[in-house]
Amino acid sequence: MLSFNRFSVSALEFLLSKVFGSFVYIPI
Repeated sequence: MLSFNRFSVSALEFLLSKVFGSFVYIPI
């Protein structure tokens, strides 16, 4: 479950970085 959550967060971070042009970075 933790792995899935981390994967989801990673995907979300990738989408955010792609949309905002790597402006918003979430180090987790």
